[in-house]
Amino acid sequence: MVVLQRATDGVLCEQAAGIDEGWDIPVAAFRYGRNWEQTLPATGETVLTVFGSGARFERTDGRFAGRRGGDRPGCFALVDGSGERRYLTLADSRVMQLYLKDGLLESILADLGAGGSARPALRERMFETDHRLVQLARDYARHAFDGTLRPLRLEMDARGLILGAAILRSQGSLPEARPQRSSRLDPRRAAQILDYIVANLHTDIRLGELARLVHYTDRHFLTLFRATFGTSPHQFLIARRIDRARELLATARPLAEIALDCGFASQQHFTTLFRRAVGTTPGAWRRQFAARAADAG
Repeated sequence: MVVLQRATDGVLCEQAAGIDEGWDIPVAAFRYGRNWEQTLPATGETVLTVFGSGARFERTDGRFAGRRGGDRPGCFALVDGSGERRYLTLADSRVMQLYLKDGLLESILADLGAGGSARPALRERMFETDHRLVQLARDYARHAFDGTLRPLRLEMDARGLILGAAILRSQGSLPEARPQRSSRLDPRRAAQILDYIVANLHTDIRLGELARLVHYTDRHFLTLFRATFGTSPHQFLIARRIDRARELLATARPLAEIALDCGFASQQHFTTLFRRAVGTTPGAWRRQFAARAADAG
């Protein structure tokens, strides 16, 4: 994966997320100076590039040599990383690049019965337009770069599956999704999932962990979970963490310790999510609880 961490000859990596965390789709945001020439080496990765407003590039190699673009709304590029690529920046530009983990698209195809384990033959796309795909990619990046709420791996796993399926549909590799009759996890499997989540509130649970626990593929499990619990796995996990935090707030344990024990990244992260769910801060909730207990006693 080619991600530049500092300004180098006119290019700056402004943000990056998911690389060290092992996400299925890490993402990086770049800023390019005008008249900067870039050579991207072959990496073997499928890379989705989304161009920001006012971006303008020219491809300078291969069959796309001389093609310009990036300045239209909904504009993107998709490459499989099998060969070197060269570009010239025609204006000060910002782009986002999303790097698909090897095997992600194959697993989605196999899960939906649209292919085997072979790598799908992706058609290289250069300065094309797909508003729906670009919006999904922007939503993914917005959550990935959220500076207030650290995204959960459960959330990014699920969003990665949705984005990967959208890429395959844009290639014609998958039919449009059709509404299906919802089915649910049976009570035994639902209880198994609930017990596992409650026992692992302090960890960064992966979607694949939960799916393998009840012997489903990630995508099938995501559908069954929503039908069973009425919410997404990551929202369900947050709710259980808030429930556990309320129990611990009835004790004298420090707020920072409660935050970490319940799986929040920091006390600030805990406070933000607690206020969003309960309508007040953990400290205020603790004082209210103590006052109610004193009145009852």
